[in-house]
Amino acid sequence: TDIDHWKSLYKVVKKGSFKLNTFDLPEKLFDTIATFPNWDILSVKLNGQEVAVVFSYISGQTYNALFLGIDKSFDEEFSIYRQVLYSVLKRANALSCQLLNLGFSASTEKKKVGAQIIKTLAYVQSEDHFNASVIDAIQI
Repeated sequence: TDIDHWKSLYKVVKKGSFKLNTFDLPEKLFDTIATFPNWDILSVKLNGQEVAVVFSYISGQTYNALFLGIDKSFDEEFSIYRQVLYSVLKRANALSCQLLNLGFSASTEKKKVGAQIIKTLAYVQSEDHFNASVIDAIQI
């Protein structure tokens, strides 16, 4: 099915993502996205074969490209990731969105399609301080 293919494409990107370490998305999420109206699933095809899929959430006039999957065997020869960025930009324009959010990594490629970098901070509060105190003690 399409959903199984989307999951496999997502897993390829997830396995190779080292700049932003995230958890695996639940399998059920893909089934839910396929039926929820605010989610937009953009498929990129090459000679009729789906080589990429982008999962975006539309909130008002904002198009949020949140995660994607790519068949890496086509990426080097056809620059699939660039094609995905261009397709997302066209889709956001077609939906008359005023703002497009493209995520946190691959900023060099995103700049090529006119993206601006916005510095973002994240804060984490740990409830288990033992490991941090051990590391702190080692440094002294």
